[in-house]
Amino acid sequence: MFQKVFIISGLILTLLLLVISISNLIIPASVFDMILEYGIFFIWAWYFVFIFFFLVIKRKKKTKQVSLYTCLYLTNVCSEDCPYCYFRRTNKDLKRRTLNFEQVKQEVAVIKELGVNNVIVIGGTLVGVEYESLVLRTVSWLISEGMVPWLELDNPSAKLLKRLKAAGADHFILFQETYNQELFAKLHENNLVKNNFLQRLEVIDRAVQAGFINIGIGALFGLSPSVDQEISGLVDHAQRLLAKGVNVCVFVPTVKHPAYDLISAQQLDQIITAVRVALPQVSIGLSGREPAELRDRLFLLVDQIGTGGVTNPGGRTVYKDEYEAGNKQFVLADLREPTEITESLKKQGVKVVNNFSWRNENEKEDT
Repeated sequence: MFQKVFIISGLILTLLLLVISISNLIIPASVFDMILEYGIFFIWAWYFVFIFFFLVIKRKKKTKQVSLYTCLYLTNVCSEDCPYCYFRRTNKDLKRRTLNFEQVKQEVAVIKELGVNNVIVIGGTLVGVEYESLVLRTVSWLISEGMVPWLELDNPSAKLLKRLKAAGADHFILFQETYNQELFAKLHENNLVKNNFLQRLEVIDRAVQAGFINIGIGALFGLSPSVDQEISGLVDHAQRLLAKGVNVCVFVPTVKHPAYDLISAQQLDQIITAVRVALPQVSIGLSGREPAELRDRLFLLVDQIGTGGVTNPGGRTVYKDEYEAGNKQFVLADLREPTEITESLKKQGVKVVNNFSWRNENEKEDT
């Protein structure tokens, strides 16, 4: 819009100068000299003032924006046996916990005090009516508290997805873990639910069919020795989803397990840069798994930033002591409070908003 006004303004200025030139042939010289002296001054003054405000407004409009998110685990009970996950069913050292609704409300109250508006509701692979009821009640409660639920569920039925959408949820997340089909089969051979590469992709498709407009996908970098293959798989998956008309957020978590390759800071920088270049229209999520100094460097490339998280149910309240003693899915490296993250972003000229679109508005051109 501003570009159009700028061009029209230039045409008007040119026309005025033409009119003044023609007037020189009609108006007496003394009168014309006075008009010329003051008229040209005001015309050019107005024009440069316009240019100044145009640039200020455009710069203000292009200020980078991000949103903060955190996680809310409902359970750590899991039917699966993924070797890279501490929630795997064969991990006998983990204390199994599933929150009841009153405990969920306690966690939500703490999250609300943190000032984080977006909450990933992580339900694992529990099955049955009780599980579905807990997820539905959690979503409704978050919405009633003015918060935005992002759902991360491994095996939701089409019926449950439709009920969650009807309850007001618009965001659904599911990581493919790896886009190497052979590796996926090997890693998940002992699983009961997450054991088929194509069926896992279909869960995302079910969410789209249920009406979810914001879809989050991700690969767990470090599982596969080929980073390039994972990037290619993510990009292809995102492009297929974009073609369906949904907004996409690409998450780039790295595996934190001694049995797998550690992704270096340089590699993660390259991964995010590659995703941003290949998919300028998507949003990119960065979790608190990564250390603070690395995240600070990457903030300008991402749009959704994890903060204030705990990776076990009740880790902020009823089971806080257990969490601090090590009962968790993985260790978070960046433990800064949301206020500290916001301050760090502010220093980089980045504005934090409550609910930044998963279709990357930072890359949207003026219209």
